[in-house]
Amino acid sequence: MAAKLKLARVGKVHSRSFRLIVVDSRKPTNSDFIELVGHIDFVHDNKVTNLKEDRILYWLSVGAQPTESAKSILKTSGIMRKFAESKRKVQV
Repeated sequence: MAAKLKLARVGKVHSRSFRLIVVDSRKPTNSDFIELVGHIDFVHDNKVTNLKEDRILYWLSVGAQPTESAKSILKTSGIMRKFAESKRKVQV
């Protein structure tokens, strides 16, 4: 099964927030997801993010591919850098 890390929009019309979910790549975003790994809220000034870093690193290590929007969030939070460092350590 090919898994993807995607953003799913939740919330009201003018107070949107997003969930970072792991879903089968062949299913749509609004279908049942495998695991909820984070919550992002862009409405507030401080951009509240609650990410389960250990679970995201696990899914990336087993081959889950993030979408472009999910990848940009993971880059700003520093998780993609940690994943790249862990891959480098394993190869050496």
